[in-house]
Amino acid sequence: MLHFDKQIKIKSVLGQRTFYQCLYINTTDGFIRYLKPKQGAATTNITPTEAGFSFGVVGLKGNVYTYETSKGNNDVLEYWVGTGNTQTNPYQQASTSTTTVAMLHRRADVKYYCGGKIKAFAYKYDQGDAVRYMFGQTYPPDLQTSSNKYIGNLGIGYQYTDKGLFIIMELSTRVYTCEITDIQDVDVTFDPRPFRVKEDKFQQEGRNDLVKETEHLSNEQASIQNSHECVAEKMASLDFRNQLLQKKQEALNKIKNGGNTYQDRQAQTAYLTLMDPLLSVQLGILDTKTAICGVNADMGKHPDDPNLGSKRACLNDKLAKLIEAEQDMEAIDRQYADQPAKAQAEKGRIALRVQNSNCN
Repeated sequence: MLHFDKQIKIKSVLGQRTFYQCLYINTTDGFIRYLKPKQGAATTNITPTEAGFSFGVVGLKGNVYTYETSKGNNDVLEYWVGTGNTQTNPYQQASTSTTTVAMLHRRADVKYYCGGKIKAFAYKYDQGDAVRYMFGQTYPPDLQTSSNKYIGNLGIGYQYTDKGLFIIMELSTRVYTCEITDIQDVDVTFDPRPFRVKEDKFQQEGRNDLVKETEHLSNEQASIQNSHECVAEKMASLDFRNQLLQKKQEALNKIKNGGNTYQDRQAQTAYLTLMDPLLSVQLGILDTKTAICGVNADMGKHPDDPNLGSKRACLNDKLAKLIEAEQDMEAIDRQYADQPAKAQAEKGRIALRVQNSNCN
């Protein structure tokens, strides 16, 4: 069971847009639950019995969980939690890949929050333009902070310092502001037990697909060996599909045994490998060559069939477009070698050019 003793409502302003969000914090064990920000009033209800329910939980140790509900078969409600592998490979904040210690310096500015009930002084690090308005029992000129002793979201929340516990009531930069509008003591409990781990389902379905595809390719190989036409083209396609199976096996292992999928490049690349548009295009090239070979064989048997000539022309045009797409995608991979997600998105746009080519 997850217990929360503080409810915090926050308002964020980015440009012309204003968002409201509700956070729940366990100040004893050090974890936070956040609901989705909205442009209207902040959502405060926990309604896991409704489809579309979603909230995240983040702990000081780097565990990140996203709880969601959705309708499955026959409209039966399904409960899922995504972990990003952080239960075994904790998420590290950008500033906490190693524990970072820094000094906040008090400024003269003072603001009041929650209807004037809370007074906070402005504090600022030596680096950066961000100003933090801190509420505490005292307001010393300097506060030493540790990056692994912060509980909050969007820059506000609880910050443990060398002078005790403080609440960051507001984070203000040149382009963004987030402030606490209300704090309440609560006694809220959430039961995570009905939620199944998404990553476990992903692994199981992936391995089931591997077994089915392996069996299918084995049957296809036996069929090719009994064939008398286009054997070389069919075997090239079969060999490539077997390579794809091997890549999928390796990717599933890397995802399961690698770091967290929010930060680990190897795990992220493994996920992207399973959905790489380039592999689909390369397989399309081989399958189209096989289809052209089959049409050529049919034309030898039925030279007067006008439809075969049109079909071959269509397939040749499709092949040219696929080869062009392959070259463009390979160029994208070189251009964004250090940005695999960016490369994936660009290759996806290229794939749209050829996905509807049909010569039947």
